Amino acid sequence: MDFLFDCCIWISQHLRPWLAEISGALVVSGFVLAADSLLKFLKRAMGSAPFPVRVALFALTCMLVCAAGLHWAIPAVRFGLGRLSNMALFPVLAALFLVIGWVAEKRRMI
Repeated sequence: MDFLFDCCIWISQHLRPWLAEISGALVVSGFVLAADSLLKFLKRAMGSAPFPVRVALFALTCMLVCAAGLHWAIPAVRFGLGRLSNMALFPVLAALFLVIGWVAEKRRMI
């Protein structure tokens, strides 16, 4: 059992310098998983607006959502992951990526 704990600590110590990149991957993966729902919401909200208006609103919404995510969500996720102990970081990251994979599989994205 100590071997597993030591492995978690060792892996977490080696993952810690890469938290910014890992946080970016988590946020972008969340955007990809939420894109279908966002598109459906935008289609319902715009209704029968003219084509140029729909394209402009869609581009503006995507730009604002991505900018907000890159500007606020990535540092927030990085801060949250940085607060985890070395014992918890690797299991939490493994669980997060498994859940992302499971959701993608369930939505038939992979």
